[in-house]
Amino acid sequence: MQLFLSHIKSPLGDLMLVSDAQHRLYALEFSDHRARLHRGLRDRYGSAELIDAAAPASIADAMTRYFSGELNALDPLPVVMAGSDLEEEVWAALRHIPAGTTTSYGKLAKALGFEDPRAAIDIGAASGANPIAIVVPCHRVIASNGDLKGYAWGLHRKRWLLEHEKAIAAAREVPQTARSRDFETNMSLSMSSAANTFDKLDWSAIAAQLDSEGYAVLPRLAGAAEARMLAREAGRLTALRRVPLDSLDLGRGDLLYFGAALPHPWAQWRADLYRQLAPIANRWNEMLGMPYRYPAALDAFLERNRRAGQTQAQSHLNQLRTDDYLALHQRSEGEHVFPLQMVALLSAPGKDFTGGELVLTEQRPRMQSRPTVVPLGLGDAAIIATAQRPFKGSSAYYRVNLRHAISRVRSGERIGAELSFHDAPKAANDQHAFDL
Repeated sequence: MQLFLSHIKSPLGDLMLVSDAQHRLYALEFSDHRARLHRGLRDRYGSAELIDAAAPASIADAMTRYFSGELNALDPLPVVMAGSDLEEEVWAALRHIPAGTTTSYGKLAKALGFEDPRAAIDIGAASGANPIAIVVPCHRVIASNGDLKGYAWGLHRKRWLLEHEKAIAAAREVPQTARSRDFETNMSLSMSSAANTFDKLDWSAIAAQLDSEGYAVLPRLAGAAEARMLAREAGRLTALRRVPLDSLDLGRGDLLYFGAALPHPWAQWRADLYRQLAPIANRWNEMLGMPYRYPAALDAFLERNRRAGQTQAQSHLNQLRTDDYLALHQRSEGEHVFPLQMVALLSAPGKDFTGGELVLTEQRPRMQSRPTVVPLGLGDAAIIATAQRPFKGSSAYYRVNLRHAISRVRSGERIGAELSFHDAPKAANDQHAFDL
């Protein structure tokens, strides 16, 4: 039996998918559960031959659309599932649970004709043996009391999926009347936790994805309540400098620039991220044969900026309403340009707004630009290449050029943030900070 093993990116980590020549799914596992994938294939299909291959376009496209908010995009995907009679019956029933809803193990047992309450235990075991994550949505089955119970790929992923589908409330919301003092206290705690999260992330995996794609998603870097509070409270800061995008010929909407001294907690976040990214930036320069090396600490790098006349802060919030957009651009002005930056989403796609996707384009020599839509949810962040990154050609590394944009917001209001690690040369016009 010959099957094909492919890898695709997701906001929750790399996915391994197994399909056949007809593009039917046999397995979909997260890459940190590789042993589970191979054990399941061996138990169900014996000595199946796995051949590395690109992901079928139909599956990869459906996954991208699902993570972008088109929650029914996975429904038409064909699957092949081999298990016990009970397992196959449960797995088939799972595909009939609509996105945006949940059921309990007991209710699922009754729907399948089991009257004995103890059958819920067997239903739970069959659901837990599901070999196809997300497409066969066992994450939509929870306990009758609302507890998430178990999930083979981790409860943090189950919660993320249910929040993404609006089946459960996002993390607790803070009342709109919360005062700034409460904000400072709560955000100090949450962003201290985020800083600890930076240290615990798998930076070798992040570096590998940056090398391969020019971006890496950091899912749920801030909780839903924290992300909303960041947007709400930062928008109240009188020190923010509002610049209309149409005045820059850069789209429609507003950029709200922080000053040179970022407010809490953005300043700490920026410094902690820089510390993790500087080794990657230095390795990129080494690949390209460039002698420039970035210092280990952000303060030392910003001092180089100041000495070179780069004093115009670039970190900002972006506020886009219906029909607003941010055109393709890059921030590459100045002698000292850091090759990576962070973007974050502080609004909920599908709830607060529609449209407004983060779009990256990459231009390689003598080739058409390659666009990529990066799916972000509320509180997600992404590390993206600022302007250029190394790409391995047939004989050596060469530079590829990158830009990013935010597509047109079809409805609602989208609040995002960008953290730049270098400043722009002081100019009379903000437009000089951009390369369009």
